[in-house]
Amino acid sequence: MQKGLKSMGDDSVKYQIPEEIKKQIPEYFYESLWGELVSVFGSSVIEITGYTPDEKEESFEPIYGLAYCISTCGWNAAVWATCRKLDLMSVYEYYDGLRWVESDLFDGEIEEELYKHIPGRKSPNPYFLYLLHNRPVKFEAEEDG
Repeated sequence: MQKGLKSMGDDSVKYQIPEEIKKQIPEYFYESLWGELVSVFGSSVIEITGYTPDEKEESFEPIYGLAYCISTCGWNAAVWATCRKLDLMSVYEYYDGLRWVESDLFDGEIEEELYKHIPGRKSPNPYFLYLLHNRPVKFEAEEDG
């Protein structure tokens, strides 16, 4: 069985990024990938495009433009650029060596992490705020004088 694939016991398999690859991916990778995705696809990638029911919470979960970018050539270019800029080419080489099914599943796992790192969710990044609102963001130092 190929590395990263696990038998589920019912003739199906589930892919997980191997731990040795996960350990190479720092937290800032995801914010950097968001930036590269914005440079490839534009700010629509971080905008809410609709809502889907969340049956567990009886509410609605936002659907971001990101959902339409996964597993495309643009996605691949953004992953490559992020890995190159962060000196993580070993991660990209692993990713690039996957068969298409496994690479799609890899993309899905990265997508899940990206949703945990949505720009502005924890601490607003001025670059993303500018893109979202299409206007400059004033820093605290600028507001004081």
